[in-house]
Amino acid sequence: MSLKSLKRRVVFNYSFVILVTIVFLEILLAVFVRQYYYGNITQILKEKVAVTTEFYDKYLVYDSFDYKSQYIIENFSMDEQAEIQIIDMSGRIVNSSSGFNIEKPVSTADFKKALQGEIGTWRYKDPDTEEELISVSGPLSNRQGMDGVLRYVTSIEETNRVVERITLQAVFFGGIVLILVVLLSVVLAESIIKPIKELKTVSEKIADGDLKARAVIRKNDEIGELGQTFNYMAKELMKSSQMKNDFISSISHEIRTPLTSIKGWCETMLMGDLNDEEEIRDELMIISKEANRLSELVENLLDFSKLEAGRIVLSKEKVDINYLLMDVAKQFYPKAMKKTIRLETKLDQTLTYVEGDENRLRQVLINLIDNAIKFTGSNGRIVVGSKAVGEKVRIFVKDDGQGIDKKNLEHITEKFFKGNMKSPGSGLGLAITSEIVELHGGLMEIESIPGNGTTISVLL
Repeated sequence: MSLKSLKRRVVFNYSFVILVTIVFLEILLAVFVRQYYYGNITQILKEKVAVTTEFYDKYLVYDSFDYKSQYIIENFSMDEQAEIQIIDMSGRIVNSSSGFNIEKPVSTADFKKALQGEIGTWRYKDPDTEEELISVSGPLSNRQGMDGVLRYVTSIEETNRVVERITLQAVFFGGIVLILVVLLSVVLAESIIKPIKELKTVSEKIADGDLKARAVIRKNDEIGELGQTFNYMAKELMKSSQMKNDFISSISHEIRTPLTSIKGWCETMLMGDLNDEEEIRDELMIISKEANRLSELVENLLDFSKLEAGRIVLSKEKVDINYLLMDVAKQFYPKAMKKTIRLETKLDQTLTYVEGDENRLRQVLINLIDNAIKFTGSNGRIVVGSKAVGEKVRIFVKDDGQGIDKKNLEHITEKFFKGNMKSPGSGLGLAITSEIVELHGGLMEIESIPGNGTTISVLL
């Protein structure tokens, strides 16, 4: 979805909500205005009917119906905008304040309600004049019963025009509000879209290889948080790219060094005395050593590739962990002795077996002990041991070597990471070790004090 489409959606959704709100308020206003004007007219007419019928019942008790009708018309129609009608029980208008002689009998709902002894109201359109009217009727009673019906009738044409004018004004102002809202929503949408456009531009720069591009954080809101996350991602990409470049440089050096050595000794052998068996043996041993070093490097790269692709499958079985520790330690005794390092074992004899892949666990121990020897100076001490921790087993390799800087400790198991790029190795050893431990459902912990050594524990 394009940013223009997103902008249209923001404007549309915001405007739609406001439109629905305006329409709802307009309807409420229209209902209120109509109720106010028409309700007031009806209430006023009801009060007039009540006053007039009460006067009729109390003070005109003994007079004839014709006299009482004429009296009401003459005394209650002054300054009265509504027409007063006196209607007999059959619905015939016997007297009217308008003076018109209306032959057609009355049969409206308000008249029928008045015949039942209650005040009735009716809103209708006069079929002759097309004028909209409101009528209110009440009973005219005497001591024996009812004489007829008193009816007030008034036109609401002027009221209709007032209501219509107010409604049109409300619609007009509602339209203006809606237009202003649409304009404001465009500005609002632009304020939302602008930082997203900037993020899009930055992402395109990064995609083109400019890893130094960064998003500008303008506000501390959701988009600002997105920008911060984006910048963190760009920083990590830049870091990964730098690590990749360092790795390529390092791995090239690591491969070139044994190859150069092998090539050099081969040339030396070819130019030397091929009959000198002792010299040839020494040179072949060096070539074999360098070839093993190269093979180890290639194995690490293959393991790394398999781990990345999730193609390493463990062949789990019962492994005698103490025997495995002793076996791997013996493998490194000669290497430790060359650096005058004491390589000791400290085993918990209560341990028997653990569930795991023996070859992969051996690889873990080889990486840990090899690292310990690599970073421990002459006359140093390395302890390889095991210990029961509840139902689990703790394997540890502890040295008194140079230790790891605190700033590097949290990155030490990252792929390609090397605290010192000049240090030997590919930077994959501990990363691969950590991955193998995780595949076993275990946990690897590293404790180190610069200058006082490092302890790496594996809990299985």
